[in-house]
Amino acid sequence: MTEFHIDKREPEKKYYLKHKFLSDYCGGCFLNQYFETDDWILDNKAHSSSCKTQFTQAEIDRIKENYNTTLDDFELIEVKEWKN
Repeated sequence: MTEFHIDKREPEKKYYLKHKFLSDYCGGCFLNQYFETDDWILDNKAHSSSCKTQFTQAEIDRIKENYNTTLDDFELIEVKEWKN
């Protein structure tokens, strides 16, 4: 039997959802979910304590199901960790 260590598991990938047809000039083309009001808007990709901009594949699948959408107008951009 192979032993599995949970601490050696790869972290789940997260993605930004960027609208394909809107200009990135102002930065307002990323899907944001505001925690307090549960509003969804297009804004920049700055993740904060008040809004979520990074989503796992499971969360994206739930968005599709809950809002009856394909999200075909959005591209998934993998969030990369920046190292200084």
